Amino acid sequence: MEHQIPIKDDIKQATPEFAAQAAELIFSSGPTSLQAMLGINGKSPTAFIEYAFARDSGQISHTNHYAIVRDGQLAAIASCWENPVSEEARRANLTVLVDYY
Repeated sequence: MEHQIPIKDDIKQATPEFAAQAAELIFSSGPTSLQAMLGINGKSPTAFIEYAFARDSGQISHTNHYAIVRDGQLAAIASCWENPVSEEARRANLTVLVDYY
């Protein structure tokens, strides 16, 4: 007899509406290194991640993430991007950093 495990989670393309929740999840994946890299000039790393996630381009953009939603709330996030990183993607990453900082 085959057993099926009911899956209640929904996996979908992330949207800017998840930016605040995604920022907390992404930051929690490496708080020490993300604080060192993004906590410059007294700015909050999670604020930058939220800003970058809401944008339509750049590595942290929602366009490079999938949302795992449980009961209407973001439960987990998965990122994906091309390798090697294209010149266009590099420019987008730099633009997000320069615009924010």
